[in-house]
Amino acid sequence: MKSKLFRNVAQGIIVAVALLLVGGVAQADTYMNMYGTSEEANLWTGSSGLGMTLLTNLGCTSKKSYTTITDSNNTKSTLVVGGGCTGTDGGFIFLTYTNKASWDGIDAINGVFDTANWGTYNSTYTTLTPTANPCGAGNGDQRPVATAASCPGDATSCTGIAFSCQHIQVGVSNLEEAAIIQTTQGRLKGPMGGAYTCRGSQSQCNQTTATAAWPPYAGSSATAQQMLAYPFAIYVNPGVTSYRCSSASGTTYYNNFCIDDSNCGGTGGNHTLCIAQTIDNLSRQQIVALLSGQISNWDQFGVYYPSKPVTVCMRHAGAGTLSVLDLGVMQGSTDGKGWGWDMTTSENPVTSAAGPPYFYFNDLQSDETNCLAWADGKTFSGQDSLPSSVKSGAIGYVDADNADVSTSCANSPLNPGSWTNVGCYQRIKYNGWLPTRITMHDGIYDSFWTVDRMYYNTSGANALSPQQTTIMNQMISLAGNPTNLNSTTIPNQYLYYASPGELNFIRPGGNTFEYPLYQGCTNCASPDVVLKRKVK
Repeated sequence: MKSKLFRNVAQGIIVAVALLLVGGVAQADTYMNMYGTSEEANLWTGSSGLGMTLLTNLGCTSKKSYTTITDSNNTKSTLVVGGGCTGTDGGFIFLTYTNKASWDGIDAINGVFDTANWGTYNSTYTTLTPTANPCGAGNGDQRPVATAASCPGDATSCTGIAFSCQHIQVGVSNLEEAAIIQTTQGRLKGPMGGAYTCRGSQSQCNQTTATAAWPPYAGSSATAQQMLAYPFAIYVNPGVTSYRCSSASGTTYYNNFCIDDSNCGGTGGNHTLCIAQTIDNLSRQQIVALLSGQISNWDQFGVYYPSKPVTVCMRHAGAGTLSVLDLGVMQGSTDGKGWGWDMTTSENPVTSAAGPPYFYFNDLQSDETNCLAWADGKTFSGQDSLPSSVKSGAIGYVDADNADVSTSCANSPLNPGSWTNVGCYQRIKYNGWLPTRITMHDGIYDSFWTVDRMYYNTSGANALSPQQTTIMNQMISLAGNPTNLNSTTIPNQYLYYASPGELNFIRPGGNTFEYPLYQGCTNCASPDVVLKRKVK
């Protein structure tokens, strides 16, 4: 019978250590703990994902993906276990993936727990209360991740899945460390409240206590390996509308916009054929104007847009999504380009006397989608009170593979039909194009996409072991082959995720500050999604 036992080590610090007892001799299994941004959790810990292929390639005779668990900070972690694996002392391989944000993934690899950017503030952001590392002082390379208390028999029988502090072997970021230069101020969970948070440098956040610089991992000596490319998307509530001729009119007006039915082959003054429909597209200029705080009501875009106050749901600084949005779309002075506008960085809730536009910053991607759902009337504990005049007028941005609408809504993507429930939001086009693998591949989806970095150490005390190095090399090989990203391994993401080598357009040197250029694909054995143009 095989079992995993956890005990206290190193001066009372709790570290999750797996032991395999064979003939009374403790033999170590192999852990690969990945920590950072969210999207690669689908790739490595799904029940049919590349993690399963990886374990098969490593000779594991049994394997299982366990249910994702969530801690008090809403951090999610999934455990995949392989048993009977070759090349390990104990025969077990534990793959974990824990979601947080880009900044903390690289922090962990560099042995940093940034007490200030984990900390809380008073409402005027003048007093900082640092947050201590839950894994203990001096353990900056550890984070709570999913672990199994016992795996008797094989990988399919693990029990006692819970959070436990472990060393992080791979930190995942949406982009390079130097690109995380943004600052935000607001409550941790946007309209759902939480403590006041300022993410950014000491000077930007008025920090008076000693802390790491922002980015806290500047000058990292870790190895960065590009792993996965994917686009981000703009999402809106159904109340974000514009007047357009309905399909029943049989008439196409200029860009299908209309003022009344006379533009759609009907009688002027009526809105039977010219109806308010949820928008299906925003231009870069419109997005820049919205996210920089220039637009307080959607009707400022013109007579086609009915009146609705603007609410913006964003991520806190340190999230790669926010950094890519800043550098790839906003392109203001903070990133050195200066031919766009800087995004708004301070919260302005609906309870503020300042009025719209209302801005909320959110810690995790799930918090931002909660913000979008709240803005359409879904009820959450501790939420801000939502005025009826503000309801359903929000815009936000998350990974493009998110559902087009929340699961409580009965409506087709980009279809104005009936929205039967509250808490709805849908993905729209950016500059006329939906965010997909093929539009990113062909250079059509303009710069609102990224390539993940996997940070890990090849030397020093926290260097990968020979077994972990083998796993890392296998991961790089698997993700680098576009045929592996298919409808079987990632059935909900294969229309969006891409191997970096399959892209025709790429940022020079992987530098997120640079505009993508045509360089041609280096691994052009494209899967069916590219060859057959399945994306609509």
